[in-house]
Amino acid sequence: MAKRKTKRSSTTSAWSDLPESLLYTILTLLPSIRDLASFSSVCRSWRTSSSSLFPTAPSLSASSSLFAPLLLYPLSEAPRRPSALRRVSSLRLHDPANPSVSYPLSFTSSVKKSLCSNFLACSHGHLIFIACNRIFVIDPFTGSQLKSPILTRKFNPDGFACLLTAPPSSDESALVLFSYGSFMQWRIGIDSSVWSSFRSVHKLSHVRLVSVNRRVYVIDLYKRFYVCELHPNLSLKDLQVDSLLERINFSLIDWIVDLGGELLFLQFEQGEEMMKAQCVAFRLEKSSWVKMESLGDWAVFVGPDSSVPGLACKNPERWGGRKNCIYFARNNDDGINGGWAEMELGEEVDICDPESPLSMSNSAEWPAPLWVYPQMVL
Repeated sequence: MAKRKTKRSSTTSAWSDLPESLLYTILTLLPSIRDLASFSSVCRSWRTSSSSLFPTAPSLSASSSLFAPLLLYPLSEAPRRPSALRRVSSLRLHDPANPSVSYPLSFTSSVKKSLCSNFLACSHGHLIFIACNRIFVIDPFTGSQLKSPILTRKFNPDGFACLLTAPPSSDESALVLFSYGSFMQWRIGIDSSVWSSFRSVHKLSHVRLVSVNRRVYVIDLYKRFYVCELHPNLSLKDLQVDSLLERINFSLIDWIVDLGGELLFLQFEQGEEMMKAQCVAFRLEKSSWVKMESLGDWAVFVGPDSSVPGLACKNPERWGGRKNCIYFARNNDDGINGGWAEMELGEEVDICDPESPLSMSNSAEWPAPLWVYPQMVL
């Protein structure tokens, strides 16, 4: 018995004592987030290495750019009355690296109740809702939930935009909230009981927010860009760049994407034929928007809700994906076999095709499918 115990202890020690350089090599060869989770569960040393080699950052981190995001697919029930919100009955995960398998997620009754509230955003792997004049931040992978301080006044959820500046576990984490010209900030990592506010001098409406390289960008209805400064106080500054409206055709739907630390504007615009649409992209270089002929080694992941920023993954061939490709989540699927369309940048799609991402059945209203990275890779 003593010998077997010694042998088992020696084997465990051998695994935990592998050099960090070798662990890094193993990590970069893993094809999917599921494999990363298995890597982290080998032993405490490996779990520590997976987080320290890819430290938490407010923007796209080295680890998230290695893996394809997961598709979070809500299954819903019809509302009891026409004006009510659709009730989310369950959530399933789909991995593009293994599209034939889906994984159910389970939640407590209180989290299920929040999932049936007004959806605001998906940010840093968390779902954000508003109910009873509070913000609820839910980690769909662990089922944990954060509840904000009470908002100082009632808001119309339709006028909201918000994001997390970093995962809630980070000391730098804050929730930035916009509503009809006013910005508010809940500094989760420092003081979780106070909202700070700032009234913008700009007449903004229908804005979207995206965090890139520790900066929060604001885009309004007219494709004007601003930078929201968080420290020492909330403030808003014009981003001195060329107008996008002068560069783009009629936009059917568009997204803001963090492309490896660069700001990317992606849109479907009217094609040469009446019922055709083409996907085009512009990258911000210094103070100018430059049209991209190709995404290069990147793949971009977007969904029917354009208020949710797109995600990006480099060298998707590692997990069987395609570079220079847009993965568009569809919600006209059964939620079991996965649902996304794939197209190259510049490829035209038929608007009338029911399988097209621009199909009228592909509603952007929650519960719509979302691409997410779990907190472990952010």
